[in-house]
Amino acid sequence: MLKHTLMGMVATGLALACAPAANAEDFFAPDMNIALGPNGTITATFGNSGIAAGFFTDTFSFTIDDDGFGSGAIVTNSDLLEGINDTDLLSVFVNGLPLQGLIIGQFESGWITGVPIAFGVLNQVVINGFSRGNGSYGATATFTPSAAIPEPATWAFMLLGFGAIGLAARHRARSTKISFS
Repeated sequence: MLKHTLMGMVATGLALACAPAANAEDFFAPDMNIALGPNGTITATFGNSGIAAGFFTDTFSFTIDDDGFGSGAIVTNSDLLEGINDTDLLSVFVNGLPLQGLIIGQFESGWITGVPIAFGVLNQVVINGFSRGNGSYGATATFTPSAAIPEPATWAFMLLGFGAIGLAARHRARSTKISFS
């Protein structure tokens, strides 16, 4: 009986260990350059150049297969205030939260930290601006996952280990003989 129970536990543990993880797949806008880092971190660079004169709105969408937090920064560059390549960033939002420190002038810049990024949800960076004819901007974003949740296989092996320890303790308790002198 003990042998059959132990074999059943091993088979269940192996089946769960071989099962694929239940993760959604990452999706990033095609114009985002992605670098995957250690421990699930992600860095993305994106931007736009050669922006025609007038107001513009650029939206970058992405999904991540983990909960966590994001941060990012954006910058423009121009050789002359109000020159043909001067770009004004009017507003920048990440999941509806505005960038901090958005400075308007010859060089715009802004940053944001601690933006909640949710598993499997469409996240967006929305950039509103004004170009004088040949505008450009560049941005960098980073993602750090929240504390990792063990995969089903990890749970299976942990339960298998506890079960094996329990069975061993039970078996040892049965075979122990007590004698009095």
